[in-house]
Amino acid sequence: MNVCSRVIYLVGLLSILIAKSAIAQDTVKIANACDRIPDQVSLSTDNTKNTIKGNNSSDNSANSASDSTQTSFWWATEQFDPFGGKLVQQWLAHPQKQQINLVVNWQLWTLLDYLGRYRFVNQFGTVARKYGYSLNVFNQNERCLASYKYNFVSNPPKWELYLANLGKDSLQVEPQQLPQDENF
Repeated sequence: MNVCSRVIYLVGLLSILIAKSAIAQDTVKIANACDRIPDQVSLSTDNTKNTIKGNNSSDNSANSASDSTQTSFWWATEQFDPFGGKLVQQWLAHPQKQQINLVVNWQLWTLLDYLGRYRFVNQFGTVARKYGYSLNVFNQNERCLASYKYNFVSNPPKWELYLANLGKDSLQVEPQQLPQDENF
């Protein structure tokens, strides 16, 4: 390979790497969208206590719609909690903003690997999306752990899932030591 071919190869490789890093920066904007809403409505994970207080609507159809939404969220916490109801501590609903904020047990959350966290957020986010809600997942200290939101800015608009990096996750590949050949 002559010098000119090597230069062309390196320039092409660099342009690909630069383009990929520029594309990857779009997903960082999703993390900024994981905001708490100050006047949220707290919903217990106990189905007998799930009532949205502060709902100013007196329309019965709106109330029945919110009742079915609450039942679905309660059902989702029962179905998708891999720790038998101990991961989700509560959820907070803001019907005017169409947003649900889950509060999860941080210690149990960190026991899930990347795929487990992704599965949980995707399953619960799918239920939230069915009712037109976005989803945020927080720990007890209000740190954003994940979000499932509709991105109106992307072309075409789409639902996106963001997971905060917690360090080592299940998709990392650890380098293997190559066998030492005695002839080298």
